Amino acid sequence: YLKQGMTQEAHASLFGMYQSDANKRIHFLHNILNLTLKDPGELPARDTDSLNCEQEESQVFLHDGTERAVVRPKNRDDQKTYYSGKKKQHTIKNILIISFLCRVIFLSRTCEGKKHDKKAADEAGYGFPEGSRVYQDTGFQGFPPGKAVIIQPKKKPEGGGTHT
Repeated sequence: YLKQGMTQEAHASLFGMYQSDANKRIHFLHNILNLTLKDPGELPARDTDSLNCEQEESQVFLHDGTERAVVRPKNRDDQKTYYSGKKKQHTIKNILIISFLCRVIFLSRTCEGKKHDKKAADEAGYGFPEGSRVYQDTGFQGFPPGKAVIIQPKKKPEGGGTHT
């Protein structure tokens, strides 16, 4: 469902090759990139078993969800599953945990974009070390972070007033 074909067409055009050749090279280079990042331990954890927030130098984390547009599915059920009313398009989502030093340390499994950030985080089943500070938006309201300190902006009151 990713807009992969459009990206490959753009790369093919830029480098003067066929789209099928661009596809092969993208997949080949993607594997090389993964191997390169895996050696020094720079690949983010993809499951809670390999997530280790305690090893981070700074115990400050950024916690957020990210949605990406996908091509509209042909299957009617998939259209309903992947349609995000918030973005007014079909999307997929991942939850990210980023260290204070801007290193992505966790990337959740991909899910449908309409799924709420908190629900996706609950399903991923991770927590944060005791005493750590976690910056997150209101999309995670009610997420149980363990014994971490949550820093979260207050929602703007209805009518656009200011906070007191």
